[in-house]
Amino acid sequence: MALIYRYVTGPEFRNRVTAIVEGFRAMKEDLESEKRALQKIWASREKQIERIISNTAGMYGDLEGLAGTALPQIKILELPNNSNNWPFAGFSTLKGQPFFKLSREIKPSERGAEFPFDPCAKAIETKLLNLL
Repeated sequence: MALIYRYVTGPEFRNRVTAIVEGFRAMKEDLESEKRALQKIWASREKQIERIISNTAGMYGDLEGLAGTALPQIKILELPNNSNNWPFAGFSTLKGQPFFKLSREIKPSERGAEFPFDPCAKAIETKLLNLL
């Protein structure tokens, strides 16, 4: 027992524990450094993917504007039918009609309480007609 006490209270044990802790500290620093580097890479890759998806959807929208209903529907680019929490829920069923036409022809009872068009429809219609 005296030998163990002398070892634990001596410089050898302290040096050994210090070396172990320094090894763990170095591993922790390496791990944090790798984590930051990977988060940077992942963020960059995520932005690239978002740009690709956005550009693909934009290209489809451009083509849809040119080809109209002749362009096949791509379900993943459409609103889900159960998107009741989105302000334009049900709007996708009116596909292919210009907004100003929709704002005049849709009855208030069909517009839904989530997003009534009445307050701004005339101003939007005027701006859109001026663009045509």
